[in-house]
Amino acid sequence: YSFSFSQITITSGDMPSVNGVFVVNTSTPSLSLDPAPTGANYTWDFSSLTSASQHNDTFISVLSIPSLYSIAFLSSTYAVRALQNINLGALTFSDAYNIYKKSTAKYEYSGQGADINSIPTPMVYSPRDLLYTFPLNYGDADSSESGFNITIPTIADYAKARKRVNQVDGWGTLILPSGSFDVLRVKSTIFDRDSIALMAVPFPVVVPSTTIEYKWLGLQQGEPLLQINANQFAVTQIL
Repeated sequence: YSFSFSQITITSGDMPSVNGVFVVNTSTPSLSLDPAPTGANYTWDFSSLTSASQHNDTFISVLSIPSLYSIAFLSSTYAVRALQNINLGALTFSDAYNIYKKSTAKYEYSGQGADINSIPTPMVYSPRDLLYTFPLNYGDADSSESGFNITIPTIADYAKARKRVNQVDGWGTLILPSGSFDVLRVKSTIFDRDSIALMAVPFPVVVPSTTIEYKWLGLQQGEPLLQINANQFAVTQIL
């Protein structure tokens, strides 16, 4: 017998929908795990992964989030609550929502609404951060530049500039503890430049960073079946 395998195509129909709920398992970071190998008709065996924690991602309409954010992101599709608070020294981010826009042509990150030092603040990317262009096939590549500028009254000016380079660099079979899946693999290299100018300090603090996202996408799965983020400090997160 002979078996023939063919690559899948990802479309907007494979992305989340409003009211979609997805169970996300986070594994303990492993420095021995190498996510880089890839190719055509490739098999990624991550069957040894174990879950360290679990949470639900619930995609809600932008009309269901605080009105300040609903107005700022009215043209977007849905939002997901962010689990972690972020501390950038003088600035703390809490009660955050990540906001996305889905269309038949692309899937984009619109930005974030969060309490910055207890002040509700929309951070609207203009243009949006391009995550995928549809239909998504092996060998596709694109890039985008995005960012925002905001002022937190009496505290600081905060700006982010981002360049994202996407490449569909593999297709094949992903093996997880939950089973085997036909997938496309998307590698994204993200160059961020955060700038914080405190009102009381005459010069801004600029923090550049580079992150590589590896995402394995399956048909009708909504969120990636597996995502591994590796930043410049060699910290790896597995979802």
